[in-house]
Amino acid sequence: MLELGKNSTKMHIEISETLKKVKPDIVYTVGKYTINIRKSLPKTIKSLHFMDYKKIYNEILKVLKTNDVIMIKGSNSSKVNLISKQLIESD
Repeated sequence: MLELGKNSTKMHIEISETLKKVKPDIVYTVGKYTINIRKSLPKTIKSLHFMDYKKIYNEILKVLKTNDVIMIKGSNSSKVNLISKQLIESD
């Protein structure tokens, strides 16, 4: 979503509306604009924000349990796809 330009903040805030309906246990955000997702979430949804994708991996490992479901979404330029790769390789 880094490619959204001037609409980036608005589009990221709109993601939080979907998350409010889904009610995930934890939301991790990465990067400059995704902080708007975290700021828009209710306190009942645990969330953490990072500027660099590299720090999330260890945080995920702290809470990840067998049969947990993880959704990783991000633009290629944010490199969050590398988190998926690390998780798969660590299995």
